[in-house]
Amino acid sequence: MIKGLLAIAVLLAMFTVEYITPTHGKPGDTIQVVGKHLKSGTLVELGTRTCRVTRTTGVAIHCIVPPGVGQVDVRVVHPAWPKVVLPK
Repeated sequence: MIKGLLAIAVLLAMFTVEYITPTHGKPGDTIQVVGKHLKSGTLVELGTRTCRVTRTTGVAIHCIVPPGVGQVDVRVVHPAWPKVVLPK
């Protein structure tokens, strides 16, 4: 029974994304994805491009806006969890 409870606790700790700041920027600007349970290895995609992550904490991911990005959806992807999409 303990193993089952542990599995449920791990699933409940899945990352969440609360907001992005700033909500717009130009290539080379730093943006932050703010949430909970964010881990190293998490990717931030702006449209079809991947944002270069410069720092990850449990509550924020800092990344650099790549060239060629306009108004796009933002996807936060961790290999162990489902993708989170924030519409443009």
